[in-house]
Amino acid sequence: MDNFPPITINGQRSKVLVVDDSVENIEIIEYILADMEYDIYKALNGQEALDKIDKVEPDIILLDVVMPGMSGFEVAKCVKNDTNTRLIPIIMITALDRREDRLKGLAAGVDDFITK
Repeated sequence: MDNFPPITINGQRSKVLVVDDSVENIEIIEYILADMEYDIYKALNGQEALDKIDKVEPDIILLDVVMPGMSGFEVAKCVKNDTNTRLIPIIMITALDRREDRLKGLAAGVDDFITK
């Protein structure tokens, strides 16, 4: 892979929160982002994601939809309904590709989608 310059905000490396209940999927995303020098944080479920968002203050969230307990849609709604976090971009990474699922994501405040 090509080396990319670090992406920084105010001189600090950008923080990416990857949320997926599959460790393997998180590892794939980490591998893809490895050369870009992001600080990558991980969460395996919705509640863990919300806890990390408060602690880490990520610059972007890569969010799976289908997770045990709280779905990605519910996490997105919580993030976007909080005045402290509503401006954090959320990219939903999902195998769901039906129009209804995309509309539900947009209604929850998701900024974009990547299909697995």
